[in-house]
Amino acid sequence: MCACPPSFPFSHLHCGRRKCRSILTSTLAVAILANSLSQVKAYRISITTTPILESWEGWGTSLSWWADVFGDCEDIVDVLFSNLSSVSIDGAAKDIPALNFNIARYNIGGSGNNVIDDSGTEIAMKSSEKMPAFKAIESFWLDWTSTDPASKSWNWDADANQRAMLGLASKRGADVFEAYSNSPPWWMANNRATAGGDDGATENLKPEFFEQFAVYLATVVSKAKADWGIEFKYVAPFNEANSKVWTFPESQEACHLGIKTQSDILKLLRTQLDKLNLQNVLIAGAEEKKS
Repeated sequence: MCACPPSFPFSHLHCGRRKCRSILTSTLAVAILANSLSQVKAYRISITTTPILESWEGWGTSLSWWADVFGDCEDIVDVLFSNLSSVSIDGAAKDIPALNFNIARYNIGGSGNNVIDDSGTEIAMKSSEKMPAFKAIESFWLDWTSTDPASKSWNWDADANQRAMLGLASKRGADVFEAYSNSPPWWMANNRATAGGDDGATENLKPEFFEQFAVYLATVVSKAKADWGIEFKYVAPFNEANSKVWTFPESQEACHLGIKTQSDILKLLRTQLDKLNLQNVLIAGAEEKKS
């Protein structure tokens, strides 16, 4: 222990050397700051509320996992997407105000439990024991046999719960819809899995399926407009795809794709959207740095 110097204003206190230095340093800093402030000239700041340079489209939520569980629950959709002043959730909260969300993000899934005959060999999705069933969002495209959405290669009854929630959200007033993908259909993946690649640093989408992935996304967006009554404003083909952490077995759908591949797929997606007269649908790219 040491006593502070007699000239120090807090000399009646006893402290460790480190504490003395801290107090002295702080005192000097305050003195320097006060001297500097006295030399700053006064100036005026004006704040204006016009013009408005940007505007919010609203606020909302991604559907995906929770909607896969609660897709047909009217009380849940009322709490999230209605403008009611008082809503009760069955078996939970009572008399709470609704959030009045107007944005809904729909997850175009890639998982499936179907079996494909690949030249006499049966193949199926490689499942991750870490990924619960509600995170395995069903793919509408079952196999590579046909790109015709009316063929048996497509199952439009898939993902019933999330589609139900999407429709209920629309009925409650949601008016901004975005489709997004965490992983391509499992049969497009190098390791036939949607829960990450065998090596997280290696791209898990086969190059021969780049265009088919774009076809898949555009076809779902087109189907939603024609038959679901949902017009997607945006489609986002990737979710943190540049990250190299997505290694099988992950706990969610995920797929590593490098920046160059992402760029190529964005162009292919634009082409496919335009072919289906979806020129007004915007593509939302990933917010990632080049590495």
